[in-house]
Amino acid sequence: MNILITAAGAPAFYSIFNLIKEEFKNCNIFSCDTDSENIGSKISDNFFIVPGGNDKKYPEKIKTIIEENKIDIIFPLSDPEVVAIS
Repeated sequence: MNILITAAGAPAFYSIFNLIKEEFKNCNIFSCDTDSENIGSKISDNFFIVPGGNDKKYPEKIKTIIEENKIDIIFPLSDPEVVAIS
């Protein structure tokens, strides 16, 4: 299973990452953020830099990540990303 967690610099990221890893031992966790200086870039199986959730390029970038990495589940952690993805 491939899981994408967005907003890898968000306060909730580390807790969600650990809960997923405990529950799904064989999953791959991908993460993304607008900046690479965050915990997600260091501990995820793969990390991507993306535009901010309010950026008009965001939905297409996320779509590309999902398709190229065969993402099964996405956890958007910021409100603008939830709106852009929905």
